[in-house]
Amino acid sequence: FALAEEADQVTLDVARSLILDGLPQSLKSLPGVKKNRKLADALGRLDLARQAAVSAKIARRAGGSAEEELEKALADLAGLVESDEGVQATILAGIRERVTHNQYEFSSIPFEVFQNADDAVVEMQGLQRDDGRQEFDAHAIGRFVVQSSEATIHFVHWGRHINYAGRHTSYRPEYRGDLERMLMLGASAKDEEEGVTGKFGLGFKSLLLASNLPRVSSADLSFEVVAGCLPRKWRPSPETKRILQDIGDAGQRALRATFIELPLEDKVPAAEVVERFAGLAGLL
Repeated sequence: FALAEEADQVTLDVARSLILDGLPQSLKSLPGVKKNRKLADALGRLDLARQAAVSAKIARRAGGSAEEELEKALADLAGLVESDEGVQATILAGIRERVTHNQYEFSSIPFEVFQNADDAVVEMQGLQRDDGRQEFDAHAIGRFVVQSSEATIHFVHWGRHINYAGRHTSYRPEYRGDLERMLMLGASAKDEEEGVTGKFGLGFKSLLLASNLPRVSSADLSFEVVAGCLPRKWRPSPETKRILQDIGDAGQRALRATFIELPLEDKVPAAEVVERFAGLAGLL
C-alpha cells in the first residue's frame, strides 16, 4: 500500500507540474480573469519572471536567481488558486461560461460521465487484446452506476482507470496523460477510429456546473479538483469507501473501479442533474 500511495503522489505531482506550466495562458483566456486583481497581479509577476528567466538563459546565466524567481512565481500562483475563495470563484465562473457556451447543462453531466466510462471500457478491452489476454466479461466491465442524494451524486465505472497505460505489448504512453487532459481545456488524445467519442477534458469540466470540488478515486489514484484546474490529494472517507464496496460485485474482482463523488452546490437540485439520464438510460 505504501508503494501504491507513493506512485499515486508522483502521478499527481507530475500532472500538477504540467498543468501549472500551461495554467497562466489558460487562465488569461478565461472570461473575467483580468478583472480579479489578485489573479491579474500574480499572472503579471509570473510574466515578468518568465521574461527574466528567458533573458538569463540567452545570456547563459541558467541556474541562477531568475529560475528561482520563476519557480516561486509559479508556486505563488498555485497557492493563490488553492487558498483564495475569490480567485477560485473567478476561475470557476470563467470555466462554467466556456462549458455552457459549448451547450453543456446540468442534465449533460451524467451523459458525459457515461461517455467517458464507455470509452474507458473500449480502451481497457483493447489493452487486453493487444497484450494477448482474454477480454473482461462485458457485463462486469460495462456496468455504470449512478447514485444520488440531495447533497451528493456518485458515478462509478470499471473501464480503464485514469492514467493506466497497459503493459508489455499493449503499452500506450498517451494514456499516461489522462489526468492532465482532464483538467486542461482543449486537450484530448481520443481517437474516433478506436470507438471512443467523448471530449475527455471538456466533458469532465461539465461536472463543474454542479460542483465546486469534484472528487475522483480511480484504482490507487485519488484526488479532488480545486478551482476546476488543479488536482490535490484526496483521501476518501470511510463512508465513501463503504459506498464503493457495496456497489461492486463478485464478477468485478479483477477490475479496478473509477469513482466520482460530486458534492452539489446549494442551489443545484440533484434531480435536475440525473432525471433525464435516468429516463433515457435504458436506450444507451
